[in-house]
Amino acid sequence: MRLTLRTAATAVRPAHLARGSASECNAHYRRQVERGKRHLLVCADRPTGLGHDSDAPAASGGVGQAGAAVDSIDDMRVLLRGLPLDGITATVLTGLPGAALLASLWCLVAQERTGGGRCRLEVALRPPECGGQPGPTADGYGAPLSALLGAVCTPAGVRVRAASPAELAAPCGPAPASSGAIAAAQAERLAKLRAWRCEDRVDRALAALRVSAADPGNRRTRDALGDALAAGASFGEVSGVLRTAWGGAHRASAAGGAGRGD
Repeated sequence: MRLTLRTAATAVRPAHLARGSASECNAHYRRQVERGKRHLLVCADRPTGLGHDSDAPAASGGVGQAGAAVDSIDDMRVLLRGLPLDGITATVLTGLPGAALLASLWCLVAQERTGGGRCRLEVALRPPECGGQPGPTADGYGAPLSALLGAVCTPAGVRVRAASPAELAAPCGPAPASSGAIAAAQAERLAKLRAWRCEDRVDRALAALRVSAADPGNRRTRDALGDALAAGASFGEVSGVLRTAWGGAHRASAAGGAGRGD
C-alpha cells in the first residue's frame, strides 16, 4: 500500500503542545477538554516517534522534552485516561518509525474504552529534517514502515497525512520535569512492566510478528503488531523485531535498548 501524504488545509493551532510523562500530558488534555476543546493535537516525544524505549541510550536527552513519552500500552492507557474518546477527535504528531505503533496502541485503548467502533484519530507525520525518521529511506526501510502504517490505519479509518507547517511550529509548554527525571520515571515504569507482564505471551507475540513482518502491509502483520503491543511488548522491543525482519538497515542508529528491542 502506498500512502499519499497531504498537509492539512486547516492547521491545528494549540496554545502549546503538552510534553512530559503520559500522566502529565493527560492532565493537559483533560484541562483542554474541560474548557470545551473537542480536537486535540497530541505530540509524541522524539524517542517515541523513532520507536525507542525511554531507557535506551538513543533516547538520552529527549524523553518527554518535545511531547509525550509513550513506551507501552500502559502509557497509552494513562495518556487517554478520563478523555471522552467517543466525543473528541485527535491528531497524533509523530515520526514515521513510531507512527504505526502509536496508531495501533491508540485504537487498542479506544476499543477497550468504547467497546469498538472506528478510531477517531489521524496521524500527522513529521518530515525527516524535523526528526521524523532516523535516516534516509532509499534502503527500503521507509517502504515497509509506510506499508505497516497503512495496514494499521486504513481499516480503522485513521487518516495519515504530512504534518502542517503550523503543527511543526507549535511551541511546547514548560516541561514538568527535567529530561533526566522523566527518563528515570519512565525507566522505572518499564522495569515494572517487564516484571509484571507474562513473558511467554510477549515472546509468542513477538515471534509471530517476526514471521509476519516480511509482508508489512498484510492484515496478519497488523494483527501481530496489535497482539504484541496488547501483550505488553514495549516500543523498543517491537521496533527491534521489525528492524531485524526488514534487514536491520538502521540497526546501528537504533541500537541501545534493554531486553529484546532497543
